Order: sequence, then structure tokens, then C-alpha cells
Amino acid sequence: MTDIPAEPIEATGKRFTGSKFDDVCLGHSQFHNVSLVGTKLDCVNMNDLNVSYFQMGGGKFIHGGSSPDFGQEPNSFEDCQFVSNQFKQCDFRKAVFEDCKIDGLKINGHSVQELIEFYEKNK
Repeated sequence: MTDIPAEPIEATGKRFTGSKFDDVCLGHSQFHNVSLVGTKLDCVNMNDLNVSYFQMGGGKFIHGGSSPDFGQEPNSFEDCQFVSNQFKQCDFRKAVFEDCKIDGLKINGHSVQELIEFYEKNK
């Protein structure tokens, strides 16, 4: 990526369907009411990304995440629906789940709700 200063682009009501962006910096950009259906993102730095009112059915997040070991701030998901989503080979060390609905939540085939109930009865 060349370090040539460029003027910010403002586009309203435009279609960029099928466009390709390679080795591009879009830092501090703002997107509102944007369709990214079928979009593919590879090698993406999303530090300090702020997304609200989103839908992401059918999305795949592979080989990524955040880690304090690399100086990254933890991510926050608030008031989100993850019904029937799958998390495979994910690292949830030190993750915090607060005021979350866990009906049917399973870890390695075990009901989390049943494990908590068992713990409460036997502590």
C-alpha cells in the first residue's frame, strides 16, 4: 500500500456491487445502511470496530479473534442473538457471560444449564 494521501470519498445511494478493494486502508470510515451480502473479507484488521443493528446469518469467522497477549482489547457483544450458532475450536478463556439466556446451550455435548444446576445442588 502506498502512503499517498487521498481525499475522503462520500457516496450516497451508490452501488459498488462486484467491486474489489485490495491493499486498501479504510480506517476511521463510516458506513450506514450498507449491504455486504456475499462479501468476502480476507486478512482484515477490525480492531476498534463498532457495529450496531447488524444481521449476519450464514457468516463464517475463521482463524481470528482478539487476545490480550497481543495487546488487543476484548470484544463486547451486547443484546445479540446467537440462537443455534456454532463455535468450534474457539478459545473462551477468561470470557464473561452475564445475564445470558442459556436454554439448550451445550459445550462438548453437555447441557450447561444442567451442569450449573448440578453445581448449585452440590456446592
